[in-house]
Amino acid sequence: MRYFPQDAIPDRQPCWSAVYSTEKGTSYEIEDTELSECPASFISADAAEFVSIINRAELIKETHGASFFGGDLNQWPSVLVDAVAAYQDEKGKEHNAHMEALMREREQK
Repeated sequence: MRYFPQDAIPDRQPCWSAVYSTEKGTSYEIEDTELSECPASFISADAAEFVSIINRAELIKETHGASFFGGDLNQWPSVLVDAVAAYQDEKGKEHNAHMEALMREREQK
């Protein structure tokens, strides 16, 4: 949902990206997260709802070993399968960037 679409600047250079720090303060950036607008306005209501559903599903799986629609992905809504795949891809990018930052810290010793 764009809050102020009339204020959008076409072809604006990226001004935000997902940057985090390790416990020791080493910064790392998640690839392909550069945006030319506020990330809060970039995330659609549908995407936010999917993230919420996926987080609940992960909690249920961790605490009860169960899945919303069972283990057969053919029984899942295809849009949810796609959302889970995209979500896992993004989690993998964060994990890899974090591991690279930790390796840089070890190399600096």
